[in-house]
Amino acid sequence: MTALAGSIAFLLATSLSASAAAAPPKVNALELQCRAAAKLDDAHKGNPRHYADLSSAALPGPNDGRGKWHLYKTEREMKVRPSTQGVSNTIASVWSAPDGTTIAAMHFTTASGDRSDDVEYCFRPDGTLARAVAALVNFEEEVYGHRTLWFAANGTVLFTKVRASESSRRRKPGPDLMDGLDATIVYPTVKSLPFNAPAGAAPPSKALALWAARPTTKCRRLCIH
Repeated sequence: MTALAGSIAFLLATSLSASAAAAPPKVNALELQCRAAAKLDDAHKGNPRHYADLSSAALPGPNDGRGKWHLYKTEREMKVRPSTQGVSNTIASVWSAPDGTTIAAMHFTTASGDRSDDVEYCFRPDGTLARAVAALVNFEEEVYGHRTLWFAANGTVLFTKVRASESSRRRKPGPDLMDGLDATIVYPTVKSLPFNAPAGAAPPSKALALWAARPTTKCRRLCIH
């Protein structure tokens, strides 16, 4: 398991078992498939690769090829890259399972450093998104959250599980804590991942490129209705 995937392991262990019990059979099947691919050790990962966006961009949407993505041989090489390459707001580790399932474990931060999102994307063998597991942190508001989305092959959200908590020092009254966290960036296919997009390619439109699924009518940042 990579460090990116490991950063959400605790939330997976505490949340997914509960959500799977209430989830439809299709979701349970997807969960088993994705979990098996995510837990592969290095010896069994197919075509592992590691990327860092060396541009100043943050939170790239699907089909957004405007970043300066650099491919590294190992995760360690990516993390100890020369300081001359600058700070990266988005990094990713990608691998395939023997059955063709693809995992993309991505870490997103903002230039201000006030938010941090770790999202594990699971894609079916045909390249369509099956599941997205997000561990979200809003450092400024001291709010922490977990959101899991399961998808049909056509992009429809099949089931959602969310949970949020706050620092014991915060304890401020207010709306749903999830409102203080980023929406999950949704990449509908493997090809739509930003490091797979043609270099320099701009998204078709802001409305289409920065779409995200979130089970609330009140959206922040990367969310459309």
